Amino acid sequence: MTELHETFSDDFKALWEPESQMQAIWENIEVLYQGIKDFAQEQAILQLGYRPLPEIESDMASKSKPMEFLYLETIRLLWTKILLRTLLKVIDGMQLVFYSANTRNAYGCALGARSVLEHIALLQYFGNQAPWLTQSMVDLQAAIPFTKALFNLGLGSRFNWDELLKGNIRQMVSRGDWERPKDERIPAIAQLIEGLETALQNEGKLQYKNELKFLYGVLCDVVHPSWGGDFIYAPNMYREMQPSRENIERFKVSAVMFCGSLHGLMAHLVRLHERLTERMPDLILREHK
Repeated sequence: MTELHETFSDDFKALWEPESQMQAIWENIEVLYQGIKDFAQEQAILQLGYRPLPEIESDMASKSKPMEFLYLETIRLLWTKILLRTLLKVIDGMQLVFYSANTRNAYGCALGARSVLEHIALLQYFGNQAPWLTQSMVDLQAAIPFTKALFNLGLGSRFNWDELLKGNIRQMVSRGDWERPKDERIPAIAQLIEGLETALQNEGKLQYKNELKFLYGVLCDVVHPSWGGDFIYAPNMYREMQPSRENIERFKVSAVMFCGSLHGLMAHLVRLHERLTERMPDLILREHK
């Protein structure tokens, strides 16, 4: 059975002094990861209690049940779907981070960290759209644009998965067209990162302006085929790679920047998840007067 990496190894932690601040950060990340796993299990159990979306849509078409209840049922289903999907992807991203850190693979650390950052940013965008977080009663005028955003976040994508799952892969490739319409896609990642940075600034969780944009820029340049790869490997890309004190120190810098930055992001995800689950819609909408 394949071993999962869900903690930082003792060998990885031993790269830092026993009483250093980084030791506390590594331990906190491990605790936050376990908490996020617990959240995911709760959301998975909750989702099992919901009817499939096609069944709800069928009732809407036949008007066999009151529309306000069907609408609320749809909102709750997609709300839970977005929460669970985010948590599961963050969990997978963190397992890549743990594995990469434990095997001293800085590139894997950057890949995992970027993935975690992007999915937390999308959930923050979702939270910003939800009128239930700031209002005790939601009228239809506020609910309509949120519903559109909810469907976009819950069911939208850039790739046309509907066509692929219908078995139309040859037609898609021959046409050179496999993207969904722009109004069925999630916002651009730059917009999501900016929104997350604003949320963290408002909570006083960032020391510097543009701190998150800077981190994301570093992660992208390392992940992409660019000069950023030199930073995580060696100043001279053509020398034979051998373990050395210089390489270990370079890896430590990468680990602190890529993995250590996840401490604040994961703590924010926990707070954001708690807000979204506490204020999950459980009320009937009033009509706009």
